[in-house]
Amino acid sequence: MRNRLVHEYDDVNLNIVWDVLQREIPSLIEELKSQIPPEPEV
Repeated sequence: MRNRLVHEYDDVNLNIVWDVLQREIPSLIEELKSQIPPEPEV
């Protein structure tokens, strides 16, 4: 997908990009949260 966005951006269907982002971002956020250590309590 990156290659198309970078090199063929004139032909990119933004609706498809938006749909993919809507579907994939929540799971990406959860995955990233699990990789960040908790902040120490003060």
